[in-house]
Order: sequence, then structure tokens, then C-alpha cells
Amino acid sequence: MQLTSLLPVLLLPLTTLASPASPPDAALAPRWGGDDDGDDGDYGGDNDNDDDNDDDNDDDGNDWDGHGHGHGKCLSDNDATQVVQAYVKLIADYDDATANKWLSSSFADYSDSINQLAGIPLGSATFPTKAAFMAAQAKNPKLPLTVDGTPIVDCDAIAIIWHTVFGAGYTARGLTAIKVVWEDSQWKISRLDVEFNSLTWLLNVGGGYTLNGKKVGNVVC
Repeated sequence: MQLTSLLPVLLLPLTTLASPASPPDAALAPRWGGDDDGDDGDYGGDNDNDDDNDDDNDDDGNDWDGHGHGHGKCLSDNDATQVVQAYVKLIADYDDATANKWLSSSFADYSDSINQLAGIPLGSATFPTKAAFMAAQAKNPKLPLTVDGTPIVDCDAIAIIWHTVFGAGYTARGLTAIKVVWEDSQWKISRLDVEFNSLTWLLNVGGGYTLNGKKVGNVVC
């Protein structure tokens, strides 16, 4: 997907898209740190100030479950750089070897930007499993993906801003939140949350939309 695993959109004969009824304010709230309840859906991991417990678990290794809990680790700058590079390759120059190396066994990919274009219920996983992501990416064209600025790095999460230009030549800009876990003695990507300018994306793949009575792009209706 050139985006991040989101390219099945390129294969869709989309021509028109209604404007959203209201902005999803709640969905825009940053997820770093979350509500500190330990839920894997909240980025930032266990920000509950129990570093001592993590350190104890790391010392004896008995509480480590093999999936990043109890290892007492946080991403280093070098770790974060490698994860971002892996993500870009997964989108721009996909191969199964990279996916198998960098995607967690519990991997899932979420994007309401893609869901809206593809007719998938909003809030649902776009690619609920590692296998689903790999199957889609293997069929998608390789598209350029450029990371803009410096990634924002938390203990077990990374946020990046990116852009891509393809198809009709419009610049589509987006955001990706990358959640990682410590698995098989390395950091692996366990979740992607990706949102982007879906109307620009739609134009780039040859579609169009009607907004306030004005047709933009290739609208067939």
C-alpha cells in the first residue's frame, strides 16, 4: 500500500465519496501514553511508573513472556531508526523476508482512511493479521514513501509524518503510529495506525468525488 499496507485501495474502482458529516474529534486525540491501563491499544506502553518492577523482571528473566512484557527495555534512537526504515521498506519496496523479520505474530493494521475508501466499517482492522497484510502487500505496486522531519519516539511507539506522490501526481500526506513489542529477542511492529488525505489518494488512483456540488477528478454518476 504504498502507504502502509493500504494499497488495496489502488485496486478499487472508486469514483465518488461523500464528505464526512462531522470531524471525528475524538479520533484525533494523541494516543501516546493512553490511559495507562496497560491496554495494548494505547501507545506508550506501561507508563505507570513501575520501572522498578520492570527492572526486577529483566534481572531474573522469569517474568518475561517473550512478547515485550517485563523486559524493561525501551527503544533506543538506533532501534527507532531501524523500525522506521523497516516500515518504509514494507510500504515502498515490500518483500516477505522483511515482513517476516519485522512484523510481530500479533500484528494488525488500522486505517479509517483506507476503510472509508474500501467500504470497510470504520474502526475495524484494515488488515487484522500479519498474513492478511502480507497477502495484500505482495499484490500492491511499489510506491515511494518519504518520511518528513524527525520521528517522535516513545518507549515502545513511534510517530511519523510522511508523504507520497504517485498516479495523477498529487502529494498525499499522512501520519503513521507504529507500536512495537519485544519479541524473539528484537523489536517488532505489532500495530500500525495510518491516516492520510484519502481524497488526494482517490484522485491519484483515477477516482473522484463531489463536494458541495462540485465534481473533482473522475466522477462517474
